[in-house]
Amino acid sequence: MSAEPTLYSIAPAPGGEGLAVTQVWQQAGDGPLPQSSLGARKLEAGGVAYLICPGAAGGATAVRITDSAPFVESAPSNLDIGGPWDAVEPFVLGNEPYVLAYAKATGNVSIFPVSRDLGTSAPYAFYRTRPPAISIGFDMITPVVVLSGVYIVGYIKKTGDVRVYSISVTASTPPSAPGTPPLLALPVWDHQWAPNWTHFAWFHMGGEVFFFKINDGKLNVNIDHLQDDPSEGTVAVGSHLESQLPDPLSLDIVRPLYVGGGDPHLLTYKSDGTTVVYRVRGDCQGWVEQASVSTVAGASDIVTYQLGDQTFALFH
Repeated sequence: MSAEPTLYSIAPAPGGEGLAVTQVWQQAGDGPLPQSSLGARKLEAGGVAYLICPGAAGGATAVRITDSAPFVESAPSNLDIGGPWDAVEPFVLGNEPYVLAYAKATGNVSIFPVSRDLGTSAPYAFYRTRPPAISIGFDMITPVVVLSGVYIVGYIKKTGDVRVYSISVTASTPPSAPGTPPLLALPVWDHQWAPNWTHFAWFHMGGEVFFFKINDGKLNVNIDHLQDDPSEGTVAVGSHLESQLPDPLSLDIVRPLYVGGGDPHLLTYKSDGTTVVYRVRGDCQGWVEQASVSTVAGASDIVTYQLGDQTFALFH
């Protein structure tokens, strides 16, 4: 049985020692969050914050999120993204919101512009079936911002293949694709890591991009750096950190978060509700525990987000 969607605030604890994790909302009944969502992700459109909730069978709905009661409420939308998709990830390019949708079996990536009233129009679509940077089979795919540029990173757990693509705005839409956004995706890095990496958590520190990951084949816990020039790939800055993380192979979910304007944190979760929040050390050689609490059990996904200077984690 899946968890009832439950929202927690995460803030400095009274007295300034550690963090306080406090339940502020729990869904009762069937809404506003759909029970069959693939996973919720934050998106801002027209100055309003939403969670985009793709359906497991395709399509998507949205809820509005606020930093005070009611915290989560229904929102009208017309998110015509088709599907079903294996991953749906919002991002911003040129001050405009987009939704990236990905199909693992075909390698198809569709990037939909999102209007102020949460409508979508025809997407920019790409896929690669020949080297370099074949786009089929990603278990992890995410858009990241590197020095104000937008890139897509994909990884295949079984083989260790990792690919990076740049996404840029072009002068105009080509005549062959009328009505689609003027975007262009190009491969910039095609490489191979070890297989079996999982639990990716991407974060920014000092204006640069880092990511946490766990290898569940040959135990290793890393923090890596995506180079400022993504065509140069990634480098490990903290390796074999598993001694600092109790029983890492028992973790079900790991998510990044920020508290105020401070250091990045990692939220770890086990399906029995055990939740621990760590502050990432500035040298990326580990982390320091800031909170350990019992949250709702049975969550299949967690989305963390900031609204103003407040931080939230939605378990669902």
